[in-house]
Amino acid sequence: MSKSDWVRGPAPCPPCWNIASIVWKRRWKPSREVSASFCPQFVLINQTKSRLISASVDDLLRVLAEFPQVFPEYADRRLVGVLASLYPDPSITTYATSKGVLVMGMGDETMDVLNPSALDAG
Repeated sequence: MSKSDWVRGPAPCPPCWNIASIVWKRRWKPSREVSASFCPQFVLINQTKSRLISASVDDLLRVLAEFPQVFPEYADRRLVGVLASLYPDPSITTYATSKGVLVMGMGDETMDVLNPSALDAG
């Protein structure tokens, strides 16, 4: 099973059991707020934007880099970054894929992962 099969098919771990909005305070910087889903093998960090730009990808990468320092109890889990927007620009999806960040956008009736191959890049 490839790393991206869990997006399209059966998950390699049980369903995520805790979805939370997390806020952490940072000295001399604004606090961060993210949505996170905690699974036995993964922590999914989601940011939802009305419009995605390349800086959205870069900001999420900074969040992913800070997360293990703030929450060391999850250091054994793979961090997966997810950006969601209704209709993301394909160029941003390509950039996010190269950085290992999943992008979700509106499909026929629901939000779909537009770049499951990002899991192989990350």
